[in-house]
Amino acid sequence: MTEPPMDVRTACIVAHEYFTSLRAAGFTTLQALYLTACILAGGPKPPPEEEP
Repeated sequence: MTEPPMDVRTACIVAHEYFTSLRAAGFTTLQALYLTACILAGGPKPPPEEEP
């Protein structure tokens, strides 16, 4: 692998695009945020409790 790691600005753009795509697909804000955080953190963690 010869490609340099992604810079912070590019990572932020990718995360924003991922989040907005999830929202457009019908996920709630909390669900989209959780899934985006999973991607950024390197894997899923126990989900937060959703408020009704």
